[in-house]
Amino acid sequence: MYECNCTKKEFDKFEKLQLNVGGKYFSMPVESWASFEPNEDRPCKLLMHPYDISMTATYKWVVGVQFMQQFYSIFDVSNKKVGLVAARD
Repeated sequence: MYECNCTKKEFDKFEKLQLNVGGKYFSMPVESWASFEPNEDRPCKLLMHPYDISMTATYKWVVGVQFMQQFYSIFDVSNKKVGLVAARD
């Protein structure tokens, strides 16, 4: 897990993260990709993980549950497609 020292004031300045998935942009609120835990030595934590199995300089990221909680997902197994629709609050 990626962690760093930051203050609550710095954490509150973090902005939504824009992800490009299949040519479409999806917005993730800060709480879905980072956390602030004031009682920890390194209170800021990144909730995504790098996943690089290729031999290129391009990194892929595992966004997991934090990302999927923001969307309804539609799995079309027959056509090998996944659809995402932003969830309403």
